[in-house]
Amino acid sequence: MVNKSITKYLLVFILLITFFNVNAQHRVSDSFNFPTLPKVPSPNSVASYVIKADFHLTLRDGIILDCSKFYPSASNPYLPKGYPAVIMCHGYGDRKETLEGFASAQASYGYCVYTYSMRGQGNSGGLSNLISITEAQDLIEIVNYVKHDKPTGLDTGKVLIMGGSQGGIIPYMAACNGMNVKCIISALSSPEFASSWIENGCIKMTLIWTVEYTPDTVRYSKQVDRMSDWIYSNAADKWDSLAYWLPLNRDFKTVISQNHIPILLENCWQDKFFNALGNISTVPNVIAPKRYYFGAVMGHGGDTSPTEDQWHMNFFNEWFFYWLFDINNGILTRPLYHYAFTSFPENNGMWSFIHDSSTVWPPANISNVKYYFNPSNKLKTTPNSNSSSYVTLNNTVTGNLTMTEAVNEEFTGSTFNAKFKKATLTFDSDPLTKDIRMLGTPSINLD
Repeated sequence: MVNKSITKYLLVFILLITFFNVNAQHRVSDSFNFPTLPKVPSPNSVASYVIKADFHLTLRDGIILDCSKFYPSASNPYLPKGYPAVIMCHGYGDRKETLEGFASAQASYGYCVYTYSMRGQGNSGGLSNLISITEAQDLIEIVNYVKHDKPTGLDTGKVLIMGGSQGGIIPYMAACNGMNVKCIISALSSPEFASSWIENGCIKMTLIWTVEYTPDTVRYSKQVDRMSDWIYSNAADKWDSLAYWLPLNRDFKTVISQNHIPILLENCWQDKFFNALGNISTVPNVIAPKRYYFGAVMGHGGDTSPTEDQWHMNFFNEWFFYWLFDINNGILTRPLYHYAFTSFPENNGMWSFIHDSSTVWPPANISNVKYYFNPSNKLKTTPNSNSSSYVTLNNTVTGNLTMTEAVNEEFTGSTFNAKFKKATLTFDSDPLTKDIRMLGTPSINLD
């Protein structure tokens, strides 16, 4: 996403073709910056403190989850049906303890807050199936528990779930498979996240990191445990196995229309785990009340923006005031789609962001543009008429470089550079004569 004046510049497309398509110089965490929901109205006479209670929940298959709940010690006369409830879901390889500070602070605002470690993570039992329908069914059972947990003083009709990455995907997936809560916030997620991890026949470094945690962080199911070996193998059948099994029971694009829970979805343009295309391409399939944001979301390695962070607070508050407190703030009459363009200048190595919104998607006056490879390293809007022309890209691997060595060096450093000679092909379009806005996720087709 770039919005800048390029009258004097060329629009340059550089094709760097390697097996792994993520700049891996710095490991990116599967994290999400939890917002604090607005304070619940309360008379001054209500004095309470936050109670924390740890508990265990036994699932349908006997697996025991490690859980915690935080709730006010006194009831609120302004809320005769009880406090709104919030379930916070953590990112992959994380645990409930990471969220306890957020949960306690949120409970002090007048909420009953629940956190738990997903199966195979933290102190929960079982084996992780890598963000699948298995974990979504676990969440459905947790919701059923929460709705019957009367001692905390919660309103069973106002249960909210929020999280990012794994913590955003699992609630969305569960909602498409029968879970019933008041509303959801799903950040840094995608209904085809597994396919996004291996798109274009490549494997993202973030997938390798995710399936190679040590047992003190994640304990994997047998299938997931094998995925690491498939990634490192140079045998075609191992790629076939990964391409078949990874999306199975993880991508859920085909059942999105089954979700009827109001949902707020947001993505980061520079996400190094899952791109925004999954949510963009399924906009017509989401029939539940919805709001979207594409731009700067903290987590997954993307640039952040103080101005967008400030806007986000109001974005969340409007959503929660309407769905949790029944305040008719007109949110359903406002634009459904919000986005932020990256633009110059850079600040501390990060782009500036320009906010915009639209009542329809795609926004008005947006159209796709195709460029075609042509002789003399030119990009044109017309196809090359010479079907026999070709160019050669030579990446030279020497010195018995193995995939393990390359991954361990994160595809950089003197040893890697000596053994792997990366070639570059540059195709230029004609200079543009005016400013241009680009919105969406670009794609490239190579034969």
